Amino acid sequence: MKVLVVSGFLGAGKTTFIRELARRIEGSVVVLENEFGEAGVDGDLLADVPIEVVELAQGCICCTMRTDFLRAVDEIERRFHPDVLLIEPTGIGSLSLILKSLSAGEGVELAPPVTVVDAESFGDYIEVFGDFYRDQIAGASTLVVTKSEALPPEERDAVLEALAALNPKAGIVLPPYAALPSEWWDGLLEAEAADAPAPSEGVAALSLESLGLRDLSFRSRGDLEGLLDRLASGAFGRIYRVKGLAPVGGEWLRFDVVNRSRTIEAWNPAEASGMTLIGEGLDVPRIRMALWEFRLP
Repeated sequence: MKVLVVSGFLGAGKTTFIRELARRIEGSVVVLENEFGEAGVDGDLLADVPIEVVELAQGCICCTMRTDFLRAVDEIERRFHPDVLLIEPTGIGSLSLILKSLSAGEGVELAPPVTVVDAESFGDYIEVFGDFYRDQIAGASTLVVTKSEALPPEERDAVLEALAALNPKAGIVLPPYAALPSEWWDGLLEAEAADAPAPSEGVAALSLESLGLRDLSFRSRGDLEGLLDRLASGAFGRIYRVKGLAPVGGEWLRFDVVNRSRTIEAWNPAEASGMTLIGEGLDVPRIRMALWEFRLP
């Protein structure tokens, strides 16, 4: 079973990249999603791709859920016998620790790992998360740089230069994904991974908080945007990521807030609605009160 780890910080675009990759793989594919929080959302974003999705929630596979993670990988091999297993760790997981765990598994053929990097938030995350964030970048064989389109050319070039300095051996690519040749996509799985790098001293999963909210609906897009504005204001703690799916004024919308950027787009109806918040110092009672101001009863 070929195994490819697609790492990256919260909201970098890992699931979008996996959707693009899975469509180009010949053979059977399983995606193992490690959701941090109670309300899984990313699994629904892969519903239109002909793959199996297995979700592990409420923890990080590089530390507190390591045993569950290895058991899940073994179970996937026995149950599905996939040609390829794509692993999407939570954005707060340490890549080096995940690779170390996988290297000890039997029947696992590791492909060189990929890390998706959010160019807009790169400077903020390097400053705030330091060695942990560098670990995700330094351990990858390929760096996929997203969200660079809106940056001034000099800022984009500075991000690319910083990434090349942090990981001189990695290949660096930018979307659009349609412009990447089929040979590049095939090469992600054809190569063999080098020995897993030794985890940096003191690097572990980040200790962030998560709040999952279910069964949501909103009167209008304006109400949804009003809630997201409140959450991003800092009044309820430092929120690094908000993601969700919900019916809004008669249509289903997917929404995603990462650091300073926001995306709201039409989406297919899902089996359930919900949203996840990830951050530090979350004021849960006030968040729930704010939610009631905007949602449908």
